[in-house]
Amino acid sequence: HAQRTADPEERQALDAYEKVLLGKLAAAYKRDDIDPLERFQEVSVADVRKILRAPYAADQPFTEDDKARHAELTGKMEVLRRRLGRWKPVALTVRNAPGPPSGPAPAPTRVLTRGDYRHPGEIVKPGFPSAITGNDEPAVLVTDRYRQFPTRGLRITLAKWIASSDNPLTARVMANRIWQHHFGRGIVETPSNFGKNSTRPTHPELLDWLAETFVENGWSIKSMHRLMLLSNTYQQSSENPGHAGGNADPDNRLLWRFERRRLEAEAIRDSILWVSGRLNTEMRGPSVFPPLPDDLAGFAEMSKGKLMWEPNEKEEDARRRSIYIFQRRSLPLPMMAAFDATVFSESCERRSTTTTPLQSLSMMNGYLVHEESEHLASRIVAEVGGERSHQISQAFRTVLNRSPEPEELEKFSTYESSLASICRVLLNTNEFLYVE
Repeated sequence: HAQRTADPEERQALDAYEKVLLGKLAAAYKRDDIDPLERFQEVSVADVRKILRAPYAADQPFTEDDKARHAELTGKMEVLRRRLGRWKPVALTVRNAPGPPSGPAPAPTRVLTRGDYRHPGEIVKPGFPSAITGNDEPAVLVTDRYRQFPTRGLRITLAKWIASSDNPLTARVMANRIWQHHFGRGIVETPSNFGKNSTRPTHPELLDWLAETFVENGWSIKSMHRLMLLSNTYQQSSENPGHAGGNADPDNRLLWRFERRRLEAEAIRDSILWVSGRLNTEMRGPSVFPPLPDDLAGFAEMSKGKLMWEPNEKEEDARRRSIYIFQRRSLPLPMMAAFDATVFSESCERRSTTTTPLQSLSMMNGYLVHEESEHLASRIVAEVGGERSHQISQAFRTVLNRSPEPEELEKFSTYESSLASICRVLLNTNEFLYVE
């Protein structure tokens, strides 16, 4: 076996073990009570395992370090198997079920009395909600030109009805969602409820116009983003003290100023990595696992035979964009949870924006901000050199996208601390965390 392996460590161990066996064989030949050749031929795998698992002895071929290395590599095998499983391609497909005469007829849909499956009632045909269409007539299914496959056409009929210009609800809901994304609050504040129990739209004519424009532009979401971002309403300042509507409309429901809002948890993390110059923009691939805080390291250990938090293939994988972070309901990243990241166990129509002490603690004392502040400081020194005033100016331009005011420059120039501490202060400012 030593001649078949290309691993020098394995070859050396096998050679040493062969010398031990040959020594025992030579000693046995000097005895007359046993046939050493017969015993040598009976050596089995179990004998080898028994010797390897025995307590450390001078005549063993494997040292304690060898055994520890073997146990370490054996423990990694399960991780590598799961990693290969994550890289395997997965495709979800939908196929048409054959109908009569080549296949079975579709099962009828019945009204369940009191919702009990054990009490089926009358048979009903596919249709649309009467609250929207205003009638109870069955839908006209889209079938092939020969009308041979009655099971085909159910999904395509529903899809065409949803995305039809005759159905204004879809365009209104989508336009309201896009508006909510950019302004923090939709024209209808309940984006998943446009019914009688919803809040009334603040600007109904505007919502109708956006929905019609959305359909006229071929349902192009990109054109809607462009339309809203280039509007005068979006480009307003967050401070408008000269407007008389300040006292009459403190909640800014009439959009007389831009609504200051905080970045999402994912955008905050990505922005910190971006300004430090260490954001990994690699696309596609399996999920990644950023490092956990020290107080949560124990939660990443084995649970029911599986690791709760996998090691990454490469060190830079931990700095990929937040969209690639592995989501585990029982083990969310503390920083992401503090900034109201989405809980994936439930539907979220609109993120809440809370203000808690944990957010400040995560930014000031968190592992991510501390580490990236050091790298940001190194980046600034490499760009502008060792002059403190130049470093502060470059830090403001990198983090806040502006030059420092004279009083800010003077204050930070006399600040008796490292450049990394100054960078951490800038990363904790509202100007970095909020969109104005």
